[in-house]
Parts: sequence; C-alpha cells; structure tokens
Amino acid sequence: MGGRADDGTTRKPNPEIAELLRSLRGRMTLQALAERSHYSISHISNVERGWKVATENYLRTMDGVLDAGGRLLALLDDTTRPDTTRHRPSQLPPAPHVVGRDELLHNLDRFLDSHSTRTSAQVVALDGTAGVGKTAVAVAWAHHIAHRFTDGVLYLDMHGHSPNPKPVDAEQALFDLLQVLGTPQSSMPVGLDARSALLRTLLDGTRTLLVVDNVARTEQIRPLIPASTHCLVLTTSRQRLPGLTVHHDAHCVTVPPLDEPDAVNLIAEIAGADRVHAEPDAAVRIAHSCSSLPLAIRVAAERVAASRHLTLTALAAELSDDTRRLSVLSVGEPADAVRSVFSWSYDRLDASAARLFRLLSLHPGHEFGIDATAALTALSPADAEFGVDALVRAHLLVETAYRRYGFHDLLRAYAAERATTDEPEATSAQRRLLDWYLDSATTACTTLHPKNHDTPTMSRTEALDWLESEMDNLAAATACASRTGHNRVAFGLPKVLVDHLYWRNPWTTWFDALTTALHEARRVGNQDAAGWILRNLGNAYFASNRPGDARRRYAEALESHEDTGNLDEQKWCRIGLGKCASRTGDHTMADLHFATAQRLCEQTGDDKTKATATAYRGDVQRALGNHNAALTLLHQALDTFTTTNDTDSIVCTWAHIAAIHHDKGDLTTALARLQQAHTASLTAANPWTQADILHRLGELRLKTHDHPGCHEAWTQAIALFDHLDDPRAATIRTQLAALTEYRR
Repeated sequence: MGGRADDGTTRKPNPEIAELLRSLRGRMTLQALAERSHYSISHISNVERGWKVATENYLRTMDGVLDAGGRLLALLDDTTRPDTTRHRPSQLPPAPHVVGRDELLHNLDRFLDSHSTRTSAQVVALDGTAGVGKTAVAVAWAHHIAHRFTDGVLYLDMHGHSPNPKPVDAEQALFDLLQVLGTPQSSMPVGLDARSALLRTLLDGTRTLLVVDNVARTEQIRPLIPASTHCLVLTTSRQRLPGLTVHHDAHCVTVPPLDEPDAVNLIAEIAGADRVHAEPDAAVRIAHSCSSLPLAIRVAAERVAASRHLTLTALAAELSDDTRRLSVLSVGEPADAVRSVFSWSYDRLDASAARLFRLLSLHPGHEFGIDATAALTALSPADAEFGVDALVRAHLLVETAYRRYGFHDLLRAYAAERATTDEPEATSAQRRLLDWYLDSATTACTTLHPKNHDTPTMSRTEALDWLESEMDNLAAATACASRTGHNRVAFGLPKVLVDHLYWRNPWTTWFDALTTALHEARRVGNQDAAGWILRNLGNAYFASNRPGDARRRYAEALESHEDTGNLDEQKWCRIGLGKCASRTGDHTMADLHFATAQRLCEQTGDDKTKATATAYRGDVQRALGNHNAALTLLHQALDTFTTTNDTDSIVCTWAHIAAIHHDKGDLTTALARLQQAHTASLTAANPWTQADILHRLGELRLKTHDHPGCHEAWTQAIALFDHLDDPRAATIRTQLAALTEYRR
C-alpha cells in the first residue's frame, strides 16, 4: 500500500519508521497517543502496521510527543520533504493613502531598527478604537518595510470585529497559512499544536512578515507567532492585548485619533481644499463632531464631495445635533457606516460589559470615576472597575486621567442609542446616579462646612479633592436633574454646594446648570427655589465681573422673596445688591443695602449674617476714606465671627483690617494683622483664601524689605495654588523670579 509525501510525490511506507514508532510507544495506548498527538487512532495504527505513509508533519509531531529526539525525522528521506522555497507569498492588500500618520510610522521604523537583535520573532501590536484607521496604518507600514522581508509577506484577516458572526480561530488561521506556504491538504496536521509547530518549522530561518488584522483575543494570535528572530508579526485589534506583551515582549502601540490639523487636511483631500479654505471654521467643527476618527471624517467629507450644494457649514450644523450625528454619518454601504462599525465592537461584549457601556452613556458629564460608575450601575466598586477596564481595553472608553474615564463623542452617541433601545433600567439608573451626587456632595460639604453637630465622615483633603474632581459633573448633574424633573437634586445640589461655590468661584461651568434649574423651578411653580437660584445666578455674574447682570438677578430674587415673605433670603439679596453698588462706585446706595440687610438680620435674630453685612459696611467706609469708621465696623464684625467660630470670615476680616492699615501707611500694623489672617487661615476650610493671604503677606514683606520672608510666603502660595490647579501660581512664580534676580 502506497501513499503520498507532503509534496504530493508517491512513495511507500518505511518499515523502519513503523518499527521505531511501535517501540517508542511502548505501553502507551493508541487512545492516549491519539489524544496527545491529535491524530486518529486508525491513522496511528495504519502507520505503525506499515499500511500508511508517515508524512514529515506526522513524524515531527510524534518526535515531540514520544520524546524521540529527532530519530523519527532522521529516517525520512530528505528528497521526499516538501519544497517550500518556491513559495514567496505577497498577500498584502493594496497600499492605502494615510493622512496624519507620519510620526507614528516613523516611530514604528525606529522601533524596528532598534530591535534587530532578538531571541524570538518581533511582535508589534496596534490597537485603537473603531474607525481610527488601525488597518490602514498596519498595511501602509507593511508595504513600507516589505522589502526587508525577502521570504515573503503573509496577511490574515481574523474577523475579530466585523459583520462576520464568527472570528477566525487560530487553528483555521494556521491551516490557511500552511496552505499558502505549500502544505497540501492531504498532509495538513490535525490539531492546533501540530499546525503551530509546522508553521514554526517552515518559517525557521526565514525573513517573513506576518500581518494579522482584526484580532479579537490574544488566543487567536499566539499560536501563529514564529520562533525565527528574523520574522515580524504585526497585529491590529480594537482590544489591548496584554498577553502579547507578557509572553512575547510585544511592542504595543495605540493608534490615536487624528490631530485637528490632520483631520482638517483629510477633509480637504476628499471634499476639496478650496471648500475647506472657504469655510475653515466649519471644517474644524466637522472634525470635532467626528471625534477626529478617519472613518467618520471620510464619510462626512464624501457627503460634501458628492454634492456641490451641501456646504461645510450646513454639514457641521447637521453634525452638531448629538441625536442625529450617527445617522448623518451612516450613509452609503452598510459596512462603511459608522454606526455599523461601532456595532461590531458592541456585539462582541458580554452581557455585563454591554450593560455597563449602555448605562455609562447616561452620565451627564464628560468624564467619571469608579464610584460614580458603581452608583449608576448598582455594582460594587470592584466590579465597576473590572467592567470599566474591559471597556478601556476594548477602546470603547478612554482613560482621561488616573481612574477617570470618558467616551469620545461618537461612541457616547452610539451608547446612548443602545441605551434608548436596549436598556430597560435607564431612568432608574440615572436617578440613582443623581441621588449619589447629591448625597456625596452633602458629605463633602458637611466636612468642609459643618453645621451644628455634624460629624465628618471624610478628611478635609478628601472632601476638597472630591469636589474639585467632580465640580463639572455636579453642574452637569444639576442640569440633568432639572431637565428630567428630579427636583430633589435639581434644587438640592446648588444649595448643598453654596458655600463651596461662593469661595471656589467655578461659576463659568454653572451658568447653564443654574439657568436650567431656574426654568424647572418656574415650571413647577416653586417660587422659593426660583428666588434662591436667581440670587446665586447673581453671585455667578458678580464673581465673573458682570455687576450689571448680577444686580438684575439680585433684584429679581429680592422681588420673588418679598412676595413670599422670605426674610432670610431677602437679607442675602440686599447684600448682593450692596456689593454690586459698591463695585460700580455707588457707595451711598451700597451702604443703604447693607444697612437694610442688618435690619433684616435683627428681625430674624441672625447675628452671623448681620456681621457679614457689618463687614461690608466697613469696606464701604474704607472706600470713602473713613478709615477709623471702617476699622470700628470691621472689629465689630470680627467679634461676632470669633464668637461663632466662622474661620473663613475671620481670615477675610483680618485681611481687610490689614488693608486699611496699609492705606494709612502703617505697614508694621498691617503686617501684624495680615499675619493674624494667615494664622487663622491655617484652620479655615478655604485653601484658596490661605494661598491668597500668603501672596499678600509676601507682597507686604517685600515692601518692608523682608526678602527672605517674602520668598518663603510666595513659595508656600505657589505650592497651594499648584495643588489647586489655579493659574495664579504662574503669576507668583514670575514675581518670585524677579525677586531672586534682584537679590543676586
């Protein structure tokens, strides 16, 4: 009985091989050998009896399984082995034109040049989100370096994220590769390990480039990696593949979205440079709406190129609507639509990750942390972090900072669509998140501004850090609660945060939130809430140096609270109006408003707020040049602040007293009073005030020629402002540099 060799030539079974195989197997059963070698029992039996030809692949497998040390292969006549030298594959798809990837391609070249000496094949793994152009980069670079790989270039699409419902597994991929390299189907090894071993043998000593595109999992690629030090494996995936780094020292590179200039250049290449030149701002808006993803940009630009009547400005307006953006970008062939490309990633998620992806689109802010994720999804923090990490690895989320995450705009729009159609608990999940923000803000603000006998459950540093990291989200949560009618949060969050907002002054992010809350308060007829929000809009305008707008809001708020007889709010409206009058130089009107606030405080027995109005009257007297009257009023206010242990107000009042002594030319007393302000600031809740006092203290020490003291105060102020990410740090650095230069 004859058979065919691996190259298809006819030959007879070798009795020496059959005898050695039986000897090596010894007492091992045929069943056991079949399980280890992945050949059938009948096949093994026929070879051992001399009824079937033992191919090279078979003998190589048995050499390993039976630990024969190469004796089986040695019995094979070399002339019957398959000749693979005639196979020089060149399988790359056509070279694409890529825009904005010069630096990335250059860095890949540098890596290849600097890692020429290795003990195994080089592996470069490109990852990135859907539509970012990973395949284009991989194929473009492969064409660029193909001349270095004289034994050929192999290309496989593993269909890890595509309309194909089943990704290609490693065993099938090996089958395809071995066929390309000349292995006939009749000699194809059975089983993953045997095929992987044959691939390593065939590529041993060769210079071969293997491009494996669209990988979903590490398990798809690892058996395909050759041992030859002259081979390169280049993979692409929407997932990060850490297993390749751990086991194969892979060089992992994330392909980012395009920079804005490159994104605009891509629009110009497709839609026409003249049209971009005529509407440059619209081109930038289109790039931003497309999240700078090449796929989305190409779809958008091709719409313009196809219609001479569609302007870039009109397209930018269409794309500005979040609810329609994906529909605008889903034209042409279904496989090219942005929505379809995203769906391939989404459909590969397990049920828990898909739920997390949908629910996170309901977060009203641009970024979020693990605790917010846990609240939104009703998961434990550990489970929430595990799920978020999975989405980051899949490039469906972006890590924006340590343990902070977000979507790019197009993926958020897609996740929101899926939440609308597939998520039954969307409403309850979002309310759960909004409640968590209110409860967490209450805890943080109670720590910084304790009322009565409140017991803090976190440190002041933790409270400040949480409020700073979540400030934009708190504004977004307020607006979201207002839009969805969750008024406990819509009206409650600004009230809880009022003290922090007052001395943090993050008002630029709060105008829209407060305005939305005002509309909701008026819609439901809550006049007290409307008046309170109006007053805080006045605070926002005043802090933004818009005293005219602030005065109008304070006046509206005062009218609302006079209608309801709310004296507590009226006094604060009067104080706000007094501040506006003082800011615009109408000190007589300012003093009238502050005096009215004092009388309202007396009616309600509010000594603390009365002291605040008294201190403001002291500032008016200072502006009028009545220093002694100003000092009298400020010391009266200081006594009350000391009695009520209002540390922040004590700090500010000592600073104002110091300023009056400075006006009088008494720098020694001014310095002593400012030092008292600094001492008080060390126990105050407001780190911005502490930093500001240090800055002033440095300036006053400089005037008294205490240069070392000035240097010390400014250095401390810089450290505080840096920690708070406050731009005043740069100003003080400039002053400190000038002082250092002067002292040389």
